[in-house]
Amino acid sequence: MKETKTFKKELYDRQNELIVYGASVYGELAYYALQKIGIMPSYFCDQAINQDQYFGVNVIRPEEMVNHKNAAVIIASSDYFHEIRRQLKAIGCQNLYDMENLLNVELDIGKLSARAADFYDKKQDYIDIIQSSDEDGELNFPRVQFVVTSGCSLKCRDCISLMQYYEKPQNTDLEKYKKGFSRLLECVTNIFDFRILGGEPFVHREMYKVIEWFHDEDKIKRISVFTNGTIIPPEPAIEQLKKEKVRVHISDYGFNRDKIQELVDILKENGITYYVQPYDFWQDAGNLLKRNYSDHKKKELFKKCYERECFSYFNGRLYHCPRSAHGINLGAMPDSKTEYVDLMDESIGNEEIKRQLKFQRERDFIEACDYCDGADSHRLKIEPAIQIDHVRSIDK
Repeated sequence: MKETKTFKKELYDRQNELIVYGASVYGELAYYALQKIGIMPSYFCDQAINQDQYFGVNVIRPEEMVNHKNAAVIIASSDYFHEIRRQLKAIGCQNLYDMENLLNVELDIGKLSARAADFYDKKQDYIDIIQSSDEDGELNFPRVQFVVTSGCSLKCRDCISLMQYYEKPQNTDLEKYKKGFSRLLECVTNIFDFRILGGEPFVHREMYKVIEWFHDEDKIKRISVFTNGTIIPPEPAIEQLKKEKVRVHISDYGFNRDKIQELVDILKENGITYYVQPYDFWQDAGNLLKRNYSDHKKKELFKKCYERECFSYFNGRLYHCPRSAHGINLGAMPDSKTEYVDLMDESIGNEEIKRQLKFQRERDFIEACDYCDGADSHRLKIEPAIQIDHVRSIDK
C-alpha cells in the first residue's frame, strides 16, 4: 500500500516551498518533469558533500530539513525511498510525495544523461517500490545480488567488490546454494532487482541456471545481469536472457568497445533487453586494512554509502554489501555471524531467519565499514578499471 501522495501540478500550493529530496538520477528526472509542467523546485536535498547546487538550484543537507517541515517534498529515490520517508516523518514533515505521475510526463530523452534515460525507461522499478510497504512485517529488498563467481575476465586495481585480491578465484556451486536462496525467497516479501554478477558472471558457463530457477518467482520483480562485455555468453545463457524480466547491464570502461559491440549485436539479434553504461570514473574505497574508526565514523560512512542496499548472496550467506562478503571470504575481515544471515543453517527456522533479515535491514553500520574509505558517489573519483597484472596483497 502506498504511503505517500503522488505529486500532481493541480494539487501543489505554490505558496509553499517545493523540495526534491535526491540530487542524483531521479532528481534529474524530477527536475525535467517539473520543468515540463512549469514548476521550479525551491531546493534539492542531498547528503552529498561538495554539492551546493544541482541544475542551478541550491542543495540543502538532510539535517536542514527540520527547518522546512511545511514544504512539499518529492522523494526522488528508489532504493532509499522508504528510509527517506521514515526520516522525514520523524522530524514532522507531512507533505510527502512520490514521483509516479512525474515519471509519466513525456520528457525529451536528448536532454537526459545516459543513466537518467535508462531509469526513465525503467520507471516501473520506482513505481513497484513506492507501491510496497516497509511496515506491517513486510521485508522488501530493493536489490539482492547473487554472486555466481569470484572469477573475472579483467583485473581491475580498484574493484570495489575485491576481485583483485583473489589468488584462486572460484565459480560458485550453484546447485549447492540454490537451496539457501530459495529459503531467502520464503522469508521476504519482494526483491525488486535481483542481480546476477561476479566477478564477471559469464566466466561461469552455467550462470544461466540461476535465471532458469528463479525467473518465474513472483517475489522477484526483475533480473539484471551485470557484465563487463568481454565474454560472449553461450547459447543456453542467451536463451535465458531472452526472458521477460531479464535485462543485461553492460559496463563500458572505454577499452573493449569492439567486444561490447559484438555482444550488443547478439543481444539485439535475440531481442534481449540491454543497456550500455559508460563509466567515466569510479569511487576509491581504499585497501583492505582495518581503519579503527569510531562507531560514529562508521555510521557516517554507512549513511553516505551507495552500496548499503547491495545485499549480496554469496556461498549460502546474505551479506550487507559485496565488500563485506568478499572481505570475509578472503580472510581479510573477521568471520562474525552478525555480519550476515546464514541461509544454509538448517538448525534455525524461518521465523529466526526473518528476524535476522530484519536486523540486517535496520542496521546503521556494519563492521566491514572499518575496512573501507567509503563509497560515496559524489567524492573520491578515480579513473575506472585500471588494469594490473598481479594479485593485490591484502596487507598493503
